[in-house]
Amino acid sequence: EGMAELRERLTKNNYEVTTVFEPRADSPKNPLADCDLLVLAGPRSTVPPDHVAAMKSFIENGGNALLSTWSVPNERQTGWVDLGVAELLALAGVAAEEDLVFELDPAQRPPRGNGEAFFAKPGPHPVTEQLLREQESGVSAVVLAVRSLRDLNTEVKPEALLVTSPKAFGAMNLWDRGELAGQLKPGPGDPIGPLVIATASQRPEKDGKKGARIVISMTHRSHDLV
Repeated sequence: EGMAELRERLTKNNYEVTTVFEPRADSPKNPLADCDLLVLAGPRSTVPPDHVAAMKSFIENGGNALLSTWSVPNERQTGWVDLGVAELLALAGVAAEEDLVFELDPAQRPPRGNGEAFFAKPGPHPVTEQLLREQESGVSAVVLAVRSLRDLNTEVKPEALLVTSPKAFGAMNLWDRGELAGQLKPGPGDPIGPLVIATASQRPEKDGKKGARIVISMTHRSHDLV
């Protein structure tokens, strides 16, 4: 799912990567106590509330985080599983829409498909400097089956890292709209582009300590949508 690549990059940047929240007899009371960076690596089922509480406390106390998550279809294929991480996303000032983004601008998508795969536009931010340089040379970031993010308008102000074109839309109630092979169009209540699909946030200082930096990426696992 791309996490092996992330692990390698972190290791090359002198991070020691380890798994936390493992059920062991000698598990520490606070498994995140020695962490500099938290990575939520695409949960496939509801995250236990005590894990969410520990991660929330870590971030609120200045711990940096990369939260990568997606919508997982339920067993009956009638909707998405509630992964229980909305509180974590809210710490970054965003909420995930219950949608699937489709890009309708022909210039921003491959000729095949319905627009669930498309070329995302990087926003101006230190995180995206390399993407912006590559875009100038004709190389674009390709994303597949992503969710959109909504600004909660709190004191935490998320900055857009990746956005769609104005012609994109987020298909809500996807399960009631027929097969993906059909031509989808925006409906009532669907978020309309440009849509934000990845963000970076800086939380305010707390007790004289610099606030956490949080990067959010919302994606679907493509094989769950077959």
